[in-house]
Amino acid sequence: MNFPEGQVVPEPGPSTSDDKNQVTLWQLPDDYKAILETESGELYGIYYSAWSDPNNDNPGVSATKWVEGAGDANVPWAGQGNADLARELSTLYLKEKGSFMAPCGQNTEGTNTTCVERNSNNEQIDNLYLYGYWNGGGFAYWTGDQTAQVRPYDKDGKPNKSQINYYWNGDLFTTPRTANKLRIQAFAGCKLKDQETISSGKSISTSALAPAEDCE
Repeated sequence: MNFPEGQVVPEPGPSTSDDKNQVTLWQLPDDYKAILETESGELYGIYYSAWSDPNNDNPGVSATKWVEGAGDANVPWAGQGNADLARELSTLYLKEKGSFMAPCGQNTEGTNTTCVERNSNNEQIDNLYLYGYWNGGGFAYWTGDQTAQVRPYDKDGKPNKSQINYYWNGDLFTTPRTANKLRIQAFAGCKLKDQETISSGKSISTSALAPAEDCE
């Protein structure tokens, strides 16, 4: 697995939880962290990915409850009215970090059985190989749209309403249903409060930016 050097598991960040479930947000490797500037001039720090015990399946999240309850400081693009923001951030992330993405199976390690090769326009999807799995990334914003393309791939083909709608590389996708093998390591982060002193593309290690200090 491609953990940062010396780490057995990712370094933990904040936790998000409801009465029944808890998801820990894990630090992304430095190369995968980003500061993204939207067209309106707002800055968002991409620092974490959602991690839960994989139990020999994919780590991450797949449940409706998580995204419906995630509209806080840790996932500021989550919310029924934030589809445009989630799509814009996913496009910006591809532009900045596309060199770290690859087609399914290019890496010989990791889980490939649920990796999706092409989008609904038959264009190749570049995926993020994160912590040993091909389900890295995704700007999750809401649920309920079952017309979106299914990703990860579900060989059982039994969709239900407990899915996450998210954007990846500018395209809308959905987790087909709640299942450990159908999780995505969805991104989390924050809207940066210091819009004047922190700028997109600035030459600074993202690990030097402490979200607790820099976030709104």
